[in-house]
Amino acid sequence: QIARWLGGKRAALIAALFCALNPFQLWYAQFARNYSLWMAGSALTIFLLLRAWKRPHKIASWIPYVLAAVFTAYVFYLEAFFLIAHNVYALTRVRKRPEHLRTWVMVQLGIGAALAPWYLRPELRANSQTYEPNAGPANVLWAIQSFLVGDTLPLLLQNPLIADPAHSLGIASLVSVLLVAAAVFVLWRTVSRDTFFLLLPYGIVPLALLAGLAALTGRGYFHPRYLAANSVPLVLIAALGIAGIGRLPGLGARLKRLLTLGAAGIVVALSGVGLRNYHYNPAFARGPDWAGVMETLNAQTGPDDLILYTCPDPAFNYYFDTVYSGPAHKTVMPKSQD
Repeated sequence: QIARWLGGKRAALIAALFCALNPFQLWYAQFARNYSLWMAGSALTIFLLLRAWKRPHKIASWIPYVLAAVFTAYVFYLEAFFLIAHNVYALTRVRKRPEHLRTWVMVQLGIGAALAPWYLRPELRANSQTYEPNAGPANVLWAIQSFLVGDTLPLLLQNPLIADPAHSLGIASLVSVLLVAAAVFVLWRTVSRDTFFLLLPYGIVPLALLAGLAALTGRGYFHPRYLAANSVPLVLIAALGIAGIGRLPGLGARLKRLLTLGAAGIVVALSGVGLRNYHYNPAFARGPDWAGVMETLNAQTGPDDLILYTCPDPAFNYYFDTVYSGPAHKTVMPKSQD
């Protein structure tokens, strides 16, 4: 629906196709954590933002957006980065229509007041001092690849062309970045300035903020899953860009068709390969065969054994409680300074 509003029926169909084949989105849609709910809520929030800007003079138009924004930010706190992107877009709107500035400020104050108990709680500030992030350094190319075509591609396509950092400049990430860059160029030439200045900050600001946080602190805060909702604007940018090729001036009809089919075909092909690996390649399994592990432990452990595992994995605990029937006890392997 967002793509249809912004780019028409063809853009909507392309966006739907890309989403249906996107291994990254399917991975988190089938993941029993909050990422899928966050992605859905974040997309709903931008949908309601667009809907509210159709009648910005009516306060009632903003209530659904406020509720969705607050709900989504409570689901996953890094939705705050997307709220910043919403404000960047709003600046482009109120610059042309200053009379809407007061309404927008009231809307943001309402969101801020509703989120204050969550974002300003003392525990969050205390934990931020002791929290040890377990992700990695800023890696924007890897993230763009993941958002657009997934991260379950063969090593030939995904391995970095340079040794460090990992996933920095593989074939798939390079192709993904070039596609997105080309799509941004097409959008600049074919869509309204309002649409362009919605999609650009929506797709880039959250990614830039998390990358900047990781780079400035030197801590491992960066992972595509912490920006899972960023997959939505990247798919929208690619879909609207590909749909807009047909409206580029100065190109023949045959060349436009070739470019459209070629760009869409690359995304579909890479997504399809990644999707096949996602379903059938054991190297990309979500986790170990815990049921098989427990059956092995049932057969091989005795009352004098102690089962050590390296991290407090909820899946291990679940299968230990439901499948393991042996006499051994378990414990997490203690950390050691050396």
